[in-house]
Amino acid sequence: MTWEHSKGYYPMIKTAQRFSEIYLHIKIEWTKRPLQGFAVEHIDKLVAKCNLPVIDQPWAGYNSDTRIIIPLNKY
Repeated sequence: MTWEHSKGYYPMIKTAQRFSEIYLHIKIEWTKRPLQGFAVEHIDKLVAKCNLPVIDQPWAGYNSDTRIIIPLNKY
């Protein structure tokens, strides 16, 4: 899940496309939503619906405190 702006959506689509060219058995599908959608639906509900949400920095403090999202650099 990412936001529907071209800065949020198109890089994810292109990266997924290239990844799938290298790893043929893996398919990545991205969905998008308006930026306001991230403000309306709480982050806890969003992470329950998708495997890899792309979030904006205003959520960083909350995520750090609650640990509902983990940093990828550990993996």
